[in-house]
Amino acid sequence: MSTLFAGSMMIFFLLIFAICSVIFYRQNKLAMHDVRGTILFSNRLFFENRLLSNIAALAFIFACIFGGAMEWAREHNSEMIKGYIAGGAGFLCLLLHCRCFSTRYPADQSGYAFIKEFFFAWRWHISSLVIILSRICYLYFLCKIVFS
Repeated sequence: MSTLFAGSMMIFFLLIFAICSVIFYRQNKLAMHDVRGTILFSNRLFFENRLLSNIAALAFIFACIFGGAMEWAREHNSEMIKGYIAGGAGFLCLLLHCRCFSTRYPADQSGYAFIKEFFFAWRWHISSLVIILSRICYLYFLCKIVFS
């Protein structure tokens, strides 16, 4: 796989993610410079099973995959690829936890529900393994990105 193809596909999927964000802003009649829109879009992305949020989540996951493929085609740097895969896996685990196991209702809250779920969900249950795995993946991702 060439660097140009992988990079083009990564940009394509990030563009799809951005278009989903713009559609969300327009549907909710938010100004493009409104910071609340980003938080509300993230809440909808992580907690609601709708077509727009599903497309945005898939586009982000594919962008992570093609970002790792681009890194492989560019330098064959396996440590950075592991970091990108861990970041995508952390996103996927948080998405799975928020949609399947969360007890929060973000429509009833003012915002930041996905951040509260990520940092403050401390229940001893088998479903908590997914959020713990997400935290581990994100920590690994940050360590690889910062220290590589």
